Amino acid sequence: MTTDLITSTDFEALLAVRDAIFSRLSEVNKLLQEAQDLSTSNDLGQLCGVHDYDMIKMRDFLRPGGHIEAVKYTDRRAWELLLQRSHVLDLMSAAKKAEWRDTIRKGNAPPFSAEAISGTLKDLYARREDMFEQSIVECFESLAQSWEAHKPTGFGERIVVSHFASLHSGKPDDDACDRVDDLIRFMSVFDGNPTPHARDVRARVLAVCLNKGERTFENDFLSLRWFKNGNAHVKFKRMDLVEAMNRVIAKHRGNALPRPKHR
Repeated sequence: MTTDLITSTDFEALLAVRDAIFSRLSEVNKLLQEAQDLSTSNDLGQLCGVHDYDMIKMRDFLRPGGHIEAVKYTDRRAWELLLQRSHVLDLMSAAKKAEWRDTIRKGNAPPFSAEAISGTLKDLYARREDMFEQSIVECFESLAQSWEAHKPTGFGERIVVSHFASLHSGKPDDDACDRVDDLIRFMSVFDGNPTPHARDVRARVLAVCLNKGERTFENDFLSLRWFKNGNAHVKFKRMDLVEAMNRVIAKHRGNALPRPKHR
């Protein structure tokens, strides 16, 4: 065999192509690793990989436009973190929180841009008072369906929250905890205190379940006990704040009147 089988020109051309490919792959690898490190170190998750929990599969990333899909995954996680860290969720009712989470999960949220962030925050701030009152009415109506067969006119001293915890794991349900979070938020605001951070109840109830195996939660406004059937009983401690909530309910429900004050 002699070197006549391949010319020096062919050899040099192939080597040049190989070296160019290697150079670009090295650059891509470095940039991708930097992007990966930026994402994971800022709680935005794993950008791409081969596992189900990775944001985007490597094979999908290598397709045309794959980097755009990776950015969409990043935007999704960024919106989730913004809602958690900025206390934006504190302005929303349980229904609105669920709506936002569903929008983000399905990838229907707008691109995570300065314009979109500013517009979202400004809109929520401008509507904060109306959202607060609507949150009270929404919370009341969602809870009333599960604790009285007839149509009550307002919150009483006790209520029942159906499906508060899983029958199998005993862990709290997100939506049910959101409703209890809402109750505490309303009472805290009426009491002149700062708005408590959203999802505080779920975090504290989950800690109780994991660390102590107990089924009780209590703060200055209410006591909560949940049972093996998954339901929870809530007892209010401040009926003056309950009456404040009932006045808002009466304002928005023309046929509703606040319950008489407890003596």
